[in-house]
Amino acid sequence: YARRNYALGVVSGTVGRLERSFLHVQLVLAAYVYELTQSNALVGLLTTVTEAGMFGPQLYVSSLIEHRARKLPSFIVMHAARTVAVACMCAGVWVSASHVAAGLLLFFVACVFHRVLHGGSALAFTDIIGKTVDPRRYGGFLAWRAVLGGILALVTGFLVVQPILDRLAFPVSYAVLVGAGVAFTGISGFVFYLAREDPMERVPKRRGLSGVIRGGLADLRADRNYRLLLTLRLLMRANGLTLAFYVPYGVE
Repeated sequence: YARRNYALGVVSGTVGRLERSFLHVQLVLAAYVYELTQSNALVGLLTTVTEAGMFGPQLYVSSLIEHRARKLPSFIVMHAARTVAVACMCAGVWVSASHVAAGLLLFFVACVFHRVLHGGSALAFTDIIGKTVDPRRYGGFLAWRAVLGGILALVTGFLVVQPILDRLAFPVSYAVLVGAGVAFTGISGFVFYLAREDPMERVPKRRGLSGVIRGGLADLRADRNYRLLLTLRLLMRANGLTLAFYVPYGVE
């Protein structure tokens, strides 16, 4: 199923980049929170909880799915739940027009669930691609997703996102953007639902969270390149936490 999964993964990733245009944490969502509250602290909280939600629970999710012979069912469940979470984010934005505190609380809670489920589904997705796509084609696989999605996202930003923000009143404009994000989240997941996956011939024994952590620490001690990669990723994420503050700065 290598060619099929390769093509579906590229299409899914391209649509996922469009989704990000409407749900970009540091730009769209941070701008919504700042315009609603004028609070730098809440903008920082949004970025922190979404980054932590994306990566923090992945060790626990790994302990739940790594021993399963097929990962696609886990991907389908988590991605469908993520779509529901994004819909709840949209509802929170809409409610904030009349009830700021209630709408903002619903938005934040749904945003955390959205990112947690996004991180979990990404684990399953990566496992499926790793088993079916030739490792020599990984670079091209990731590049096509980035290039096609980036071009569409750039065009969408100018032709769709900016006109919506200019022409619709706040917070209806952001509700429409997040609503579009719901649609693209669902589409990107549905495309990959069509992927194929053979069950693993050798299913590893189930490890609890402690076993996963011990295994990860052992890998870090044994592999210098792995330690450098982890350090790089942590520094990149730390840098990303600062980006949301460009929105308040630009507004002021």
